[in-house]
Amino acid sequence: MLTRATALSVFSFGGNLGFACGPITVTLVANALGISGVGLFILVGGGVALLLAHYFPAMRRQSAQHWQQKRQRESGSPVPVKDDWRHFAILACVLFGRSIIFYGLNTFLILYWMHILKQSNTSGSLALSVLFIVGATGDDHRRSLGRPHRRRQNDSVRLYHHALLVAGL
Repeated sequence: MLTRATALSVFSFGGNLGFACGPITVTLVANALGISGVGLFILVGGGVALLLAHYFPAMRRQSAQHWQQKRQRESGSPVPVKDDWRHFAILACVLFGRSIIFYGLNTFLILYWMHILKQSNTSGSLALSVLFIVGATGDDHRRSLGRPHRRRQNDSVRLYHHALLVAGL
């Protein structure tokens, strides 16, 4: 059974790898089949939607069962748990701001690469994919995916990962 941190790291790592493969895949399909060939991704998305629709009832039952068991375990707890909406709102604002900046940069990185740096759309997509791959293989994910946790990270290792990120751009 995975710990929460490991499960979240696997989820994040998979998402980053998916983001990394996306620009390369779309560019290859668009170069091979033309812009109308990108419509094939509608079939992929539709297939995933059908799979989710099929498995959703089972996932919902499993989730309800999990939370019911958790409530039963915590019902004997002497300290009642209170929601902290103020700190949740602050965290939500930070995450929304980060998402806006992150997706804005992702959207315009290829355009910058093509129009300002005068590179091809293929190399722009490759640059975006490298950026995501470097993010996916960063130290935080590797630590949660099996490396032993260290209290202090070596500064040279952190500098190395940041240099890879800059080189990816």
